[in-house]
Amino acid sequence: MAPDDDQEQPRQPGEGVRVAADLAALTARVESLERQLAELHAPAPWKFRQSAPPPPRPTSSASTENQQIPKIAKQPAQARGSLENRIGSQLFSRIEIVALLIATTLFLK
Repeated sequence: MAPDDDQEQPRQPGEGVRVAADLAALTARVESLERQLAELHAPAPWKFRQSAPPPPRPTSSASTENQQIPKIAKQPAQARGSLENRIGSQLFSRIEIVALLIATTLFLK
């Protein structure tokens, strides 16, 4: 006959000591894992390191006069396209589109 689930099985004499040792080992392992997790979530010191301050600006006015400020050339205003450019870019591309449409319709007929 199989023992009933409701009834306790007889315990061995060293079982309580073994359970206590297993519990102590698991507790130590959980504490170790919690410390490792805390180290992972701690801010890294190199991420929040302050950058070096910018170099000081020159204070003497004579040094600024000697330095020349580069002149930025303005882009020339774009002239309207010549007739040749306009014909080449707009008119011929439209003629090509119409020719392709006609060729496609004749091919599919």
